[in-house]
Amino acid sequence: MMIWFDRINLKLKLLGRSHYVLGFRRQILHRLGLKCIRFERWEMDLGSPIPDFTAKIPVELRILSLEDLSSERFKGAILASSDDPLRHKKAEMRIREGDTCIVGLSEDRLGGFLWLRMGKSRYEAVIETSIPISNGEALIYDAFNSTQFRRLGAGAKALEGSLRLLKSRGFKDVIAWVEADNVPPQKVLEAVGFHRTGTITYIKVLCFTRIVQRPIGRGLVRSGPRRGPSE
Repeated sequence: MMIWFDRINLKLKLLGRSHYVLGFRRQILHRLGLKCIRFERWEMDLGSPIPDFTAKIPVELRILSLEDLSSERFKGAILASSDDPLRHKKAEMRIREGDTCIVGLSEDRLGGFLWLRMGKSRYEAVIETSIPISNGEALIYDAFNSTQFRRLGAGAKALEGSLRLLKSRGFKDVIAWVEADNVPPQKVLEAVGFHRTGTITYIKVLCFTRIVQRPIGRGLVRSGPRRGPSE
């Protein structure tokens, strides 16, 4: 079954790797009653040096607050995927649950956002799986970089700021799950110092569901003893 799905995906990938083609490919699979999604696990040990990045444009990073959600500055801005840009209900719920959002601003324009979950698992509806996060670990999820700010180093700068924030709070490891077909964020993660440590493949045929997780290599090489975040 696994080999058959891989063959279908490989043939469709030959059509191209743009987001439009990948989206079309996924629609074809869904119409056939099939669903096959592969994510890669990227991980970074915060005991390693965090590189300094210089963006081609001025970038201001700030932690989004509940007060920001009702301010004129963010009125009409999308601060979480599939959220209401006027009411920000999803962003508000995440902040109240303890998640942190880093927003990047350039000349008072929103360039993107990046969400962090720290020390607790998160359910990923796309693959119907709960992603475990242990004490001392943080998860990067739901990151977005606006089109006009891409290829300017803004995304890498936001990621750098997020890593420094986590390190200052005593976190030791950072995890990110990225779709295997989504190459741009993988390049940013690799440039910052992340390494691939595993994959998870979600397969669904009508009512049949299978989830396969596999490690890559030997996993992450630790730089020292592991401890939880400081209080």
